[in-house]
Amino acid sequence: KKSRNELKYDKLKHLNVRETLKKVRAELEGLSDLKIQLFNQKEISLNIGSMVLELKELKRLRKQIKEKIKDLCFDESHERVLNISFENFKKEIVENTKNKEEVLRVFGSLQSGLERLDKIKKANKENLKNVELLNSEIDEYKFVAEMFGKDGIQALLIEEAIPEIEEEANKILSKLTDNQAQIFIESLRDLKSGGVKETLDIQISDSAGVRPYEMFSGGESFRVDFSLRIAISKLLARRAGTALQTLIIDEGFGSQDEEGLSRLMDAIYSIQDEFSKVIVVSHLESLKNNFPVHFLVTKTSLGSVVSIHERG
Repeated sequence: KKSRNELKYDKLKHLNVRETLKKVRAELEGLSDLKIQLFNQKEISLNIGSMVLELKELKRLRKQIKEKIKDLCFDESHERVLNISFENFKKEIVENTKNKEEVLRVFGSLQSGLERLDKIKKANKENLKNVELLNSEIDEYKFVAEMFGKDGIQALLIEEAIPEIEEEANKILSKLTDNQAQIFIESLRDLKSGGVKETLDIQISDSAGVRPYEMFSGGESFRVDFSLRIAISKLLARRAGTALQTLIIDEGFGSQDEEGLSRLMDAIYSIQDEFSKVIVVSHLESLKNNFPVHFLVTKTSLGSVVSIHERG
């Protein structure tokens, strides 16, 4: 290697050369930036050209719009009408909103009503079924009622029993009236409009003719009552398969004259064997001697007292 002296090294020149290289390098870098800027300028120029074209188009459109605006004839009355219409429209919106709420309320109410109606319909179907069952039961009960009513089995039983009651009652009544009276029981009555009606009328035949039960006096009707009651009691006892145990005759003797009382006592004697006990209730002193045992009822301050007297 050569020494600096052999190369004739000049430090000042070296420094100048280095400084020159720095400047050249800096200029080269600046040139590179200029190239970039130049490229950008071309891009910007193209954009500016495009913007210029757009600007021209906007100016053209603005001109057209201005011409159209000139052609438009603006009328303030139209604005007022529009404002009024707008306000009315807002009011309608408010009113319609209220109406909508009312409609929704009514709709809800109607919907609830429909649901209740549906439940009622279902319940009604069940009720109709129950009504049909009840009607069927009612028809059956009506049939039973007719069968056991006055025109049914009851009438048949009465119709069957009437001859037996008449026969038994007339046996007793003949003793009470010296064979002067006879009972007839009618179960049918002729109607004025035609046809017959179920009934139960008592007709009495005596020396005066045939008369209804209601036409007889108290004493006469008592004898008829006595005969019928004994006859009916004996009939019921026979049909029940038992014997009559006790006969109680309560009052009624005051309506009889002396002959009537005598015949009544004869009738009682004639049927006494058919009863275990015959009890006669009366206030008549004349009847006492006709019975062997007396039950006397005496009123006291402490109540009624019963005493028994036997006659020989």
